[in-house]
Amino acid sequence: MAIVLGIDEAGYGPILGPLVVTRTAFALPDDLVDADLWQLLHDTVTDHPTRLMSRLPIIDSKKLHRGPNGFRALEQVALVMHSCTASLPRTTAELLQALAPDACQPLLDYPWYQPLDTPLPTCCHLARIKLQAGAIRRDLDLHQMNYLGAAAAILPEGHYNRRVAQMRNKATLLWNLTLQLISDAASQHPYESLTFLLDRQGARQHYTASLLQAFEDWSLQVLEETPATSSYLLRTPTQTLRLIFQEKGESHYLPIALASIYSKYLRELLMRHFNHYWQQQVTTLRHTAGYYTDGQRFLQDIAPALQALQIDEQMLVRSR
Repeated sequence: MAIVLGIDEAGYGPILGPLVVTRTAFALPDDLVDADLWQLLHDTVTDHPTRLMSRLPIIDSKKLHRGPNGFRALEQVALVMHSCTASLPRTTAELLQALAPDACQPLLDYPWYQPLDTPLPTCCHLARIKLQAGAIRRDLDLHQMNYLGAAAAILPEGHYNRRVAQMRNKATLLWNLTLQLISDAASQHPYESLTFLLDRQGARQHYTASLLQAFEDWSLQVLEETPATSSYLLRTPTQTLRLIFQEKGESHYLPIALASIYSKYLRELLMRHFNHYWQQQVTTLRHTAGYYTDGQRFLQDIAPALQALQIDEQMLVRSR
């Protein structure tokens, strides 16, 4: 059996709210390692948005999270897939404990993320989630595949600022979080062949030096470095990692698209808590997604409350 993993982020650009990076994983027969998972699982999933959601739309989260039902679509996909491998969490806190346990303690430092007691699902039908999860499990079984679940790294604002200050570059920070998710998966599956599918890190085409620095005891082979795709093999005597960096990867690979959905869903759940907290302080306040222009409006609107609460802006506003 081989393991195919996808990694993607949400919240790289905003000035408010957390940065989230998620890894998803599938175990499948060796001869299916390069198969199109959308095609394999076409009876139960689709790479196109669908209003009726008769098949689960696992697509780029930016395409899924649109219109008045965008959050509901994110939640449906995230909780259906989570239910394929684990029991359904009852609250946001339980979901975070399952996917990002290292983030639970840091989040306690922020009043706007406490308490994380929102019941789940927030807007989807539980019966529908269970029905779709059952169908997908049967489809996976048919192809001798297993969904192994997701794992996320979450950096709330103040922790993000401290890490960026240390690294002096948010691109380096994102790369380090990505490498950590890769290393963790390699440690969890020490005798397996792992294929990592990743979106391009900015416009970057060459990763050799960075990979050699991160995996100094591994041998490295460059398979391909083109404007669209860069791929590498990392080897030890017991393990092989293949890394594929693909431009617009979430449109090419289902595991990346699923990782983007988890990242966006987790960030949106936390932003709901964020907005709820500040709307309790300023009753006329309009919610924000945290991006620069609207984030600046939001900060201006909460300025009196921020001063009254004596909250350090370094804990609220991301530096880059």
